[in-house]
This record gives sequence, structure tokens and C-alpha cells, in this order.
Amino acid sequence: MSRKKKPLVLEPTVVIIEPDEATIRRRAEQMWKDLISNKTKSAMAKKRANGEFCGGNSPKYGYSFDNDKKLIPNEQEQNTIRIVCDLRKNGLSLNGIIAELLRIGVVSRNGKPFKPIQIRRILYANVDVTLALDHQKP
Repeated sequence: MSRKKKPLVLEPTVVIIEPDEATIRRRAEQMWKDLISNKTKSAMAKKRANGEFCGGNSPKYGYSFDNDKKLIPNEQEQNTIRIVCDLRKNGLSLNGIIAELLRIGVVSRNGKPFKPIQIRRILYANVDVTLALDHQKP
């Protein structure tokens, strides 16, 4: 004979844990950090929207600061960017581009020859020109 088992019924229990002082302090500190973070992000977004520089020691290659710390195009560097992109379109390697820039007398901001990583960064900042070229197979 089989006996039917009675289902086990548990009554719901509510446990209320009072947070201790350390927990309350940690939560308050986290809220304060979040508030500061949100204010900083908002301020940086506002600066970017107004065309102001938002960090680092120098602006991105191709730009300079005006007297109000706003980014403006640097025509000499913009011309160098165009030359670099044109040379890359013509199939020159990074070192080939550097050699050609030296031949025509173009140097980096600090007056020294460009390094391959600098040329690569210029090219990747202008992805529309170079993306397909960097991934082509010969």
C-alpha cells in the first residue's frame, strides 16, 4: 500500500536586518561618489558641447587652443594630416610616410621626426581614409 505524503508547508518568514553604522556610512559614501561622478560627467559633456578641451596636456594632433582654451583647427597640422592620408592612399608604409615627410621638411610638434605610432594614430583618427587600406591584403 502506498501512503500519500502530506505536502510540507512553510510559513513565510520576514527577517528585518537593521544596518549597522558601517553599512550606513558605506552607502552614504557611495551615494556621494555617484553624485560627484555625475556632476563631473555633466560638466565635461557641457565643455565638449561648447568646443572646449576636456583633459590631457595637449590637444589632439591637428588642433590648438585659442586664448579661451577652446579647440581650433591648426592649419599647419591639418595640412600634415592631409599629406599623411594622401601618402597612405598611395600605398606608402608608415616608415615610407615618415621618410617622405622628412624629405619635404615636415616634423612633429616637438621638432623631431614623426614615429610610426604617431603616423598610425593620425591615420586612425581619420578612419574614413585609412580603414580599408589597413585591412587590405596585398
